[in-house]
Amino acid sequence: MGGTDGEGGDARDDVRSDPRSLEETHASDEHATARGERGPAASGELHGQLGRYVVHGTLGVGAMGVVYSAFDPELDRAVALKLLHARGGAGAAGGRRLLREAQAMARLTSPNVVTVHDVGTIGGRVFVAMEQIDGGTLTQWQRAPERTWSEIVAMYLDAGRGLVAAHDAGIVHGDFKPDNVLIGRDGRARVGDFGLARVLDRSSGMEPTDEVPPTDAGARGSGETSVHDGRAGTPAYMAPEQHLGGEPGPAADQFAFCVALYEALYGVRPFRAASLTALVIAVCEREPEPPPADGRVPRWVWPLLRRGLAKRVDERHPSLSALLDRLSRDPRARRRRFAIAAVALGATGGAAWFTARATASPTPCRGAAAAFAPSWNDATRDALRHAFEGVDAPYAADALRHTTSLLEGYAGAWVEAHGQACRATSIDGVQSEQVLDERMQCLARAQQSFDALVARMAAADVITVRESVTAVGRLPALDACSETATLGQRTPLPTEPERRQAIESLQAQLAQVHAADISGHPRDAAEQLATMLPQARTLGYPPLLAETLHIHGQLATKDGGDDGEAALEEALWTALRGGDDRLAATIAIDLLRQVGYVDARVPEGERWFALASALLDRHGAAPALTVKLFVAHGAMRLEQRDFDGAASSFERAREAAAQLQPDDRERALVTTALANLTFLRDDVDAAMPLYEEAAASFERLYGPHHPTVGDLQSNIGNVWWARDEPATARLWYERAMANLEAAYGPDHPEVASVLAHIALTHAQEGHPELARPQLERAVAIFERHFGPEHPELIMPLHDLGLALTELHEPVAAERALRRAIAVQERAYGLEYPELVGTLVALSDVLVLPSQQDERRRVLVRARAIAAAAPEPDPARLERLDRRIAELPAP
Repeated sequence: MGGTDGEGGDARDDVRSDPRSLEETHASDEHATARGERGPAASGELHGQLGRYVVHGTLGVGAMGVVYSAFDPELDRAVALKLLHARGGAGAAGGRRLLREAQAMARLTSPNVVTVHDVGTIGGRVFVAMEQIDGGTLTQWQRAPERTWSEIVAMYLDAGRGLVAAHDAGIVHGDFKPDNVLIGRDGRARVGDFGLARVLDRSSGMEPTDEVPPTDAGARGSGETSVHDGRAGTPAYMAPEQHLGGEPGPAADQFAFCVALYEALYGVRPFRAASLTALVIAVCEREPEPPPADGRVPRWVWPLLRRGLAKRVDERHPSLSALLDRLSRDPRARRRRFAIAAVALGATGGAAWFTARATASPTPCRGAAAAFAPSWNDATRDALRHAFEGVDAPYAADALRHTTSLLEGYAGAWVEAHGQACRATSIDGVQSEQVLDERMQCLARAQQSFDALVARMAAADVITVRESVTAVGRLPALDACSETATLGQRTPLPTEPERRQAIESLQAQLAQVHAADISGHPRDAAEQLATMLPQARTLGYPPLLAETLHIHGQLATKDGGDDGEAALEEALWTALRGGDDRLAATIAIDLLRQVGYVDARVPEGERWFALASALLDRHGAAPALTVKLFVAHGAMRLEQRDFDGAASSFERAREAAAQLQPDDRERALVTTALANLTFLRDDVDAAMPLYEEAAASFERLYGPHHPTVGDLQSNIGNVWWARDEPATARLWYERAMANLEAAYGPDHPEVASVLAHIALTHAQEGHPELARPQLERAVAIFERHFGPEHPELIMPLHDLGLALTELHEPVAAERALRRAIAVQERAYGLEYPELVGTLVALSDVLVLPSQQDERRRVLVRARAIAAAAPEPDPARLERLDRRIAELPAP
């Protein structure tokens, strides 16, 4: 599949010199091989034509077939062309099964799967045309001596995502091993050969072998696909059920994945034997060998691999996705888990900890899983699945898969945090009962939030599904429940039963409000919150009042309310009075974003930045909050065109984001911010890979059809536009519009913005007649949503005026341009610098003799505004002077 590009010139000469087609070559070679002769097909030496593909040379020969470097002239791309061996026992039925398997692969799309472009048969053999990867195998990659355990795990997580995508599509690999994973020059793992070895070899009639691939470190990943007693696969990586003749399912891929990762991390395989017979006995009857205790790989990895290597399928991880989730969460990094926000269960949830303690089992610290079981179980999973499956959205299936995985991870982390808190007091004796209560109250609040969000999702509409992944990312940060110093400063709950019960009840209601907000329904949240703020003031418990004011302030600023900023300020000082420095820092970041970035009151924004920084420094900055702080500060500086200041903040954000999990949303947001900065600095070539990296991250997080991915696709289109390649830009804009239109419908401002960009590409290519309808539609959408005087109308009206000018419709052009000028003046004042371009465009349509005096006035005004700019452009002023001089004398 992978390998180097073929030498096109020599290959084309060979093709021209041989009049036979590739079909004819293989037909004759097949007969020669059957007679025991070795023809070109058997050796892999072949040049010629296969359908539309021009074969350049051989990339490799394996047990399944020959891989050629080829070229697809129709789509102008290089491909890796695999022609599978025709073995005597396969027969027509086997060939049809193999073809169906290859066609299923062609429908599978994942960034971590080798893309199949085309499949078919020729001369009774199946061929598969795949993307040609310029790189090497995972076997080769992991042999590099400088690889750290974390790098190896990260790469296997990539490969595992490819397997998960296949499992979700109903495809089982059946022969996963590092030789079947390719690493491109972009550093991304791609899994190939899904299911082909299993289907082909199951009916091949290959003879059994008693040889076992070597197990030493120097042979990592080696081992050809083979068949023993009619069973297909690579023996060293096969699960017990495969060795015993069973049909491999997703659990067999999980087993092979664990064998391969064990081998990559420890340099040996978990089952060691000198012969195939001994290997089968070891895999089916013995426990895996414990890994070498050299200290290079943390101890928490081995139990995860050991479970994946269990003999029985039902004793392995519930799914490969569940294993990947656990592997991606280093327990030692629990303090680095990112902050997320909250929702609720109900009045009973606040007392969950106390109930759990009262009914705890005699063995201490064994009840965490039982305590969380009512929150996350088969019933809640099924409710979530039914709700999401009932939503008609192209991203619903991806949202369900990713949301479920994130909720599984949160549930597991909660159980682990609960156990750690309990053990610190009840077993290790290093923590007081009071601190234990504080930690358990924190976990109870987090469980409330989890329950409220899951309940909201169980009644999901299209908006909830769209926001689901982000919403899980805003659940309360569980690492806060282990920050004992911070928890100890928080005002304790009152001892009076009635007041305490009232606080806990309101806390549960507040969690439900937050669930409505983060799931995309701020109006529902505001309605629920209306009666709660007076109750919170009456109860007088600072932590609860601060949280209530915080949510009220967030909702008010979203809605443009007058009291949003005041509510946030009161929330901050209340949080400080209640000893909740972490909440205070979060609110200070919100104020920085609102005051400094949105309202452009930079000096005040800098003061909120300083306060948030001090609060985080005092308690040891949580990485996720640090990322949010410096992204907000960088955005404020960028809005002021302080590129150096923005770059400094974004770099600080990137340093903090490196402590988060690879697919954490905050990391993708930092990459996007850096891409925006780089683009605005006119370094479009450097911006492109950053946008592509961010798009890939969001696609892994949300799936390929989510509107967030559409936003990044639009940004990539902007880069191609800046490169003066309008046709390529338009392709990206159209991809973005497909995602955004599917998510929001055809009449949405996000769609209108992309329509305006598509129109510009048509205009740049000299087709104003194609630009006009796009711009008219964009203007109509903006008017319906924002009214006739909103600033969003400025650019599409301006561009529509230019298009109409090109179409020789001066009256319509004048109407559009005058509207654009009027909107700019109302929004930004009579001296707004951007007025210059629209005024000049208006002067170009004032061509009638009766309009020449006005034309002069328009250009003179444009010249005055340009001259009054903070940094006047001499060349622009010269052009305007020349235009004025060319006008007839008044």
